[in-house]
Amino acid sequence: MPHPDGYSMATPIPRKLLHKREGQEAKTVGEGEIGGFLEKQPVVVLGDPGLGKTTLTEALGAKPEFKYIKAGTLKRNRCPRALMAGVKSVIVDGLDEIASAGEGGAVEAVLEKLSAMGNPPFVLSCREADWLGAADGIKIADDYGAPPAVLHLLPFTRDDARAFILQEFPEVDADSLLDHLAERGLEGLYGNPLTLRMFGEAAQVEGPLPDTRAELFDRACRVMLREPNPHHQFDSHAYRSDDELLLAAGAICAAQVLCGFSGGYRGPYSETPPDRLHIEDIVGLRLAGAAKDALRTRLFQAEGENSFTSIHRVVAEYLGAKWLVRCFENRVSARRIFTLFRQGEGVPTSLRGLH
Repeated sequence: MPHPDGYSMATPIPRKLLHKREGQEAKTVGEGEIGGFLEKQPVVVLGDPGLGKTTLTEALGAKPEFKYIKAGTLKRNRCPRALMAGVKSVIVDGLDEIASAGEGGAVEAVLEKLSAMGNPPFVLSCREADWLGAADGIKIADDYGAPPAVLHLLPFTRDDARAFILQEFPEVDADSLLDHLAERGLEGLYGNPLTLRMFGEAAQVEGPLPDTRAELFDRACRVMLREPNPHHQFDSHAYRSDDELLLAAGAICAAQVLCGFSGGYRGPYSETPPDRLHIEDIVGLRLAGAAKDALRTRLFQAEGENSFTSIHRVVAEYLGAKWLVRCFENRVSARRIFTLFRQGEGVPTSLRGLH
């Protein structure tokens, strides 16, 4: 199963980050230098969806002095101080996945929990588009006495992308694949590990690659529907059509994103965790009758017993949008659906990708 950020954790490609400081020239640093920043100030790692923030923060969190935790999990934790047992610093991943339309926003919600933990040094990851810059930096400086070091995760270079393809898809001609993208003005897409994995898998299975991002996601998601294990090729999900599975997956993903859940649950209904939506609630939605079978495809990954989530949030947003469009076409009120996106006076950061 591919890592949610789009590449293997076994031998990840070393990453570079850009450190921008007001009034000073930007400087490129390696991922191994993050700890040095943390000795003086908090660190914020920014990057586009699928660029590798989770892979990077998980690698940091694997070190004995760090505790890795998802921002949503931290927000829900009632005894955050217990998380500090035996560690010095906290890695908080996925700030943008917290709905922030309410008073204070996502940063304040995380800072409140960090305060209860004794204000430990921390690394925080967030999407570029959802970081509020100085406004969020001031809140951190108020609590920590120093503004955060803001590091921007840089995309793969062509050499990085080539190394990735050779590592993950040795049977694919890496140079031909990258030339195909460059000739069509799509060089920017191979800088993202998740997108590159989709291209690699599509090329491996389907041959010639599509030209547009939408066609890429459609091709890649259809590839992920295929059952690679011969022992499961006669299970119920293998008898569903691609359209049935994609739309049901989209219903799960749309509900997950719109309602702020971590993912789906298929165990006893009475034991449904508070951060999960039960799959039985999805099956009854329009065009979602194959939801139970969709969970068994590679579009989802397990997160503990009976719990599942999409392989990546950007994929969840694509599939959720695909399902919503089909709902529009089936005469579901567009006004009713778009009302779900609005909280307060606007669309919260956690819903912008789907919106």
